[in-house]
Amino acid sequence: MIRPEILKSFAGTAVIICADQCTKLLVMQYFTDGGYRVIIPDLFSLVYLKNTGAAWGILSNQTILLSVFSIIVLCLIYINFSMITSKLPLRILAITLISGGICGNLIDRLLRGGVVDFLLFYYKNLQWPAFNIADSAITIGVCTYIYTVFISGNQYKTPESKATVSPLR
Repeated sequence: MIRPEILKSFAGTAVIICADQCTKLLVMQYFTDGGYRVIIPDLFSLVYLKNTGAAWGILSNQTILLSVFSIIVLCLIYINFSMITSKLPLRILAITLISGGICGNLIDRLLRGGVVDFLLFYYKNLQWPAFNIADSAITIGVCTYIYTVFISGNQYKTPESKATVSPLR
């Protein structure tokens, strides 16, 4: 039987995937590849870019490698769910955000041959790489997870005793 916290994580992951894929479909419907619309001059535009690599275009044209890596990471996350979340709600949220983002970008790689990016922030000649909802979920999830490690340490509760135990002892 699947534990309730994993079911909740799956549900949250599904919400993130829906938000990510719906926004990407809207961008693909209303923009041509490479098209853009300035929303706030010198700050923010909506664009339609396809990234065949990972963050910042790293590993460009390595769709199969990045897809396999994504699947492996997702499997490891859910196989080790209790250990990496320590059953802490904020860590469960972090892992849910990360897995939702991974799934959203994985769908793009498998269906479109690359990830659709559409949010572009810039100031004059300075530009942050375009990104999407899935990228945002991953980033927020990783930052949240790191934060929880600092505030609660790298400890987990054993299922038998509910006592806090350090994994290094």
